[in-house]
Amino acid sequence: MADVDDEWIELNNRGAAPVDVSGWWLDDEAEDAQHAPDGSAPYMLPVGSVIPAGGFLVVYRSTSGVALNNSGDDVRLIGPASYEVESFHFGSTGYDISWSKTADGQWTDTYAPSPGAENQPGAATVTPTATSTASATATPTPAGTPTPLPGGISLNEYLPDPASDWDGNGVINAEDEYVEIYNANSFAVDLAGWMLDDLAGGGSQPYHFPAGTTLPGQGFLVVFRSQSGVALNNDGDHVRLLGPDSSLIEETAYDTSDNDLAYSKLVEGSSLWTDVYPPSPGQPNLPGATATPTPLGYRAATPASPSPNANGNCHTSARCRHGAAQRVHARPGQRLERRRHRGRSRRVHRTVQPRTGSGESRRLGAGRRRR
Repeated sequence: MADVDDEWIELNNRGAAPVDVSGWWLDDEAEDAQHAPDGSAPYMLPVGSVIPAGGFLVVYRSTSGVALNNSGDDVRLIGPASYEVESFHFGSTGYDISWSKTADGQWTDTYAPSPGAENQPGAATVTPTATSTASATATPTPAGTPTPLPGGISLNEYLPDPASDWDGNGVINAEDEYVEIYNANSFAVDLAGWMLDDLAGGGSQPYHFPAGTTLPGQGFLVVFRSQSGVALNNDGDHVRLLGPDSSLIEETAYDTSDNDLAYSKLVEGSSLWTDVYPPSPGQPNLPGATATPTPLGYRAATPASPSPNANGNCHTSARCRHGAAQRVHARPGQRLERRRHRGRSRRVHRTVQPRTGSGESRRLGAGRRRR
């Protein structure tokens, strides 16, 4: 039966490797730009959402709950660390009018709907499918466009109150505090000029990564206080990652600490934090035994599949109600979840990356029915 639940948003992976989009978000108009009070709640793509190389993922309204207004709306794709990867605004539309990307990355409403298949002018509508595969088509980069900051670089773990010799110098002291950064890309990223800092406008001086600082693909970089001078207060503080242009890439905050209590991402590259994992500097974040402290620098991870980023190969659009960065963040529409662990109240929270992705727009298909 044809109804409004047949609306769809399509994601396309133009890359040569599968892309895991678990934890990414689809949404319509951003809350701070909302013209109507009844916008949709953001939809988070569930664990196991993988787009094959050159393939598609079609998400129907019956699954996501994201309603696209017939009078015009925004469609947005939000990355796992809450930065906007891509957005598109369309005006008034009619029955079975689909907005599709052309081969050169431009939007058009003259193509026939083609969920799960390549966008083609004048072709008959294909039978809808949840996912499909197709040959990758390169999208040209406009000449003269400034090179954007790479996405996929994020805070991954930090430890404010060390009780072990984490930097391996034979002395246990405050210099064993550390902040870990993760590169979700399949390629190395030059971090020269990037910065680590705590509370903006106060506390420690920002630490500038020196020339030659390169973070391998799917790798970790652990920066100890002995190197950075960034001091994390035991009674609560902020941790910030800044780009070389001083733009805020990611910020998180905590309100308490304990001996060797680490704050870690639930999954590398995601936006959800937990303090129930043991410290694991330079290694993937996992529940279980605490890693033996050793001197660390880079150490490569081996996830099941490459993770995408704002300038990677996965594209579409949506709206997320994240608002301004706060000290502690819960998933949209949910309360903070507190857990009891070893007699302490533990919290799982997510942080907001206010950085807007600067990757070029590639492809998104949005099917519409009048309601």
